[in-house]
Amino acid sequence: MTKPEEEKNDGAAEHAMKLIGTLGNFVPSADFDDYLERAENFFELNCITDDEFKRKLIVHFIGLPALKKLQQLLYPKTHKHPQKNQIAQSVEFFKRSQHEFEKVADFTVELQALSKHCVFEQFLDAALRDKFIAGLRNAKIQAELMNSHDNTKFDDAVTKAKNLEQIEEEQQKMKAKQQYANRVNGGNFNRRNRSQSRKPVQSGRG
Repeated sequence: MTKPEEEKNDGAAEHAMKLIGTLGNFVPSADFDDYLERAENFFELNCITDDEFKRKLIVHFIGLPALKKLQQLLYPKTHKHPQKNQIAQSVEFFKRSQHEFEKVADFTVELQALSKHCVFEQFLDAALRDKFIAGLRNAKIQAELMNSHDNTKFDDAVTKAKNLEQIEEEQQKMKAKQQYANRVNGGNFNRRNRSQSRKPVQSGRG
């Protein structure tokens, strides 16, 4: 980092001390779109309209683990990469699938970043949509999206996948809680039975 860049980041840190509230660091397992929405609310609360200052504040607050994700989202504006082989980049795009434990939102960001190097032009939305659906790990969500209308947009497919993912996660949490409750109740029942079996037999003599 050059000295001017360090001075700029120091300036952002100084201004951050005077702002109302805080953004906090981004948690990699959370939804990045939700974080950006909270960031916009934070900017409105502090009457911040300058895009450059917004960028500096997000970089200041977001934390290092999420910085790469931010760079991918803002790549066309903040980074200049040498021209890459379009065929190789297209192959990399189409080979990309959702990793294990990778959230739908994170997979979406990765695909969008890879598409920046491809020349899909007017077919970009369809390419993103089709590759997104094809690359999903969850077969149930994938099957649901495959039954969508042919005119379904990429953003609509992503929104539906996020909703289905959230519903499934809630169902898994409820199932885990029920299984835990069953184990606890089963353990209590077994202990009561053992306790009763140990009680001495009353003699019939008077």
